[in-house]
Amino acid sequence: MLDRNNQWRASAGMVPQRLHPALTRAAQDHANYMARTGSFSHHSNGGPLSRASRYGFQGLVRENIAMGQVTISEAFQSWRNSGGHWANICCDAPAAGFGYAIDSAGNGYWVGVYGYPTSLDDQREQAELAAEKAAEQPPAKSETTPTKPNVPESDAPKTEAAEQPAATKENMPLGGDQDSAKGDANSPPAN
Repeated sequence: MLDRNNQWRASAGMVPQRLHPALTRAAQDHANYMARTGSFSHHSNGGPLSRASRYGFQGLVRENIAMGQVTISEAFQSWRNSGGHWANICCDAPAAGFGYAIDSAGNGYWVGVYGYPTSLDDQREQAELAAEKAAEQPPAKSETTPTKPNVPESDAPKTEAAEQPAATKENMPLGGDQDSAKGDANSPPAN
């Protein structure tokens, strides 16, 4: 959908918009909501600004919705034929997100969200994109074989933590200190 959006923008002399992860999640959420409930409205499901904010977007937004179109071309043509929707496509917002869902009757629900991110949004987006890129990279292969560090043996006796049996009425010393079943005197207090 971003490609079609940017083709329409180019035909109007506008610069391309970039896909924004939070706006995409907000758009997809609203498309899913409309398909699930049959509620075709900008203001259901919290409204455009609330939905974008729910996914971490802090700037201002504009929104286009369409219902019943079968293809991306049909959805964008319907927006092109509407002054307000066309103004949203050609706005100076640098970021956009899109969603699409089909209801049980086969009707398509289309959503375009156009956003003006704050610097915090830009920083968050860059961090998300860097994390996604890092997750796509295969782990680096090591050229060396890991070795055991050369640490001299200590003369101190080796100790291992032994598993303590749970304190029960049968193994608790009579008149004894119940704290002893919880650990030794050097153990931190249990909180």
